[in-house]
Amino acid sequence: MTIEQLNALKTQYDSEIKSRGKEASSGKVAKTKRAGSERGTAWASFTKKVVAEHQEEYAAFKEAAGDNTQGIAPKFVSHYRSTHEAEWEAYNELWKRENPIASENASVASGGSAEPAAKKPRAKKVAEKIEGQVTHFEELKEKKKRGPKKAPSAEAEVKAAAPVSLALPAVAPVEAPTPAPASEEAEEGVELLPFVLDGQTYQRPKSGDEWASRDLWYTNADGSRGGYLGELMDDGSINTDAEEPEIQD
Repeated sequence: MTIEQLNALKTQYDSEIKSRGKEASSGKVAKTKRAGSERGTAWASFTKKVVAEHQEEYAAFKEAAGDNTQGIAPKFVSHYRSTHEAEWEAYNELWKRENPIASENASVASGGSAEPAAKKPRAKKVAEKIEGQVTHFEELKEKKKRGPKKAPSAEAEVKAAAPVSLALPAVAPVEAPTPAPASEEAEEGVELLPFVLDGQTYQRPKSGDEWASRDLWYTNADGSRGGYLGELMDDGSINTDAEEPEIQD
């Protein structure tokens, strides 16, 4: 090999060594994808499926949300799942069988479960508190329908206290005492007050320091009550199929 050939070979070696030295000093390491990571999760796949198969309901759900459409697809599917739990369970099991590697990776990343995380203890307490408030509000509406109780007459009280075989003399009728003007419903003070959800201000019944129900109404530009929106669910979605309760402004 001639001197010229040796110099050419040395130049190639120097160039290769210099190139590899830059890669090593930069600290860049090629990243490899975890097997099955591009497959996502069962919940993401189920969300895509439900939205595609129920486009009309999804469009109505988005319209009801107004400008607050951030995260609207998961909220819509969570609402759908609340009445189709069996469909979700079947789909989840099928997805796990068809995507074993992705299912295992999702389980490890989420601490052992590829399904949506269970409600935290605080979320459960909030749900129980809301349920208690709704029950209280329903009791108030039922009392309002029945009206204030009438006091029994003096004759009725005597008959109730006397033995069955006792013959009572004629007693002049006595007027019942006038009921107190302040009813239990008035003491409760249920009224519609502003309630903010996802940046949108609605109106919601409130009694004292507690919300009296999960029903929501839109708020007009002048601050008055607008049309009925629906019932606030535990997962933050809104059931627009709920029946509007009767409530006075």
